[in-house]
Amino acid sequence: MIFEIVIIVSLVLILIILGRRLPDVIKLSFSPKKSQNILESNSIKKENFWGVKKEEIQEKTDMEMADEYFEKGDFGSAERFYVKSASHNPDNPKIYNRLGIIYLEQKNFRDAKDAFYEALKHDKKKASRHVNYGLACLNLRNYDEAIKSLETAVKLEPKNEKYNTLLKDAKAKKKLIEKV
Repeated sequence: MIFEIVIIVSLVLILIILGRRLPDVIKLSFSPKKSQNILESNSIKKENFWGVKKEEIQEKTDMEMADEYFEKGDFGSAERFYVKSASHNPDNPKIYNRLGIIYLEQKNFRDAKDAFYEALKHDKKKASRHVNYGLACLNLRNYDEAIKSLETAVKLEPKNEKYNTLLKDAKAKKKLIEKV
């Protein structure tokens, strides 16, 4: 009888503890926008029930927000959130790649080149990162660097027609400039 009472009291205490922690966990299940508002209002402690740090949640939220704005074509807002996300996770090549794409769209080729270079520093195995860097270099009329980067992309994905065509075009532009 006493043993059963102790078990019941223990279960009640566990439910009370979970009940107090649960609102923080439920708040995180909303959309990224609502999660962002919750995080900014500091209503979540440094760590939630499972020991996930607020910074990790913030990083994910910033990245989700950036991706959301990027998909909508709101590059100004996306840039802001990608930069913020990069401060949490400076080794994520996706962040720099997306920033580079934004800068290409804005015709800001120097910043695009820098962002793509940073993405390449963290991930040299993806052909698309080399192509993006090459495109930025082409727009800056840095043909040697563009050709080198595009050649790397073609080595990584030799059957990709788009990459082969870009490489041929870059070489043709370089020859045309050399003739002049």
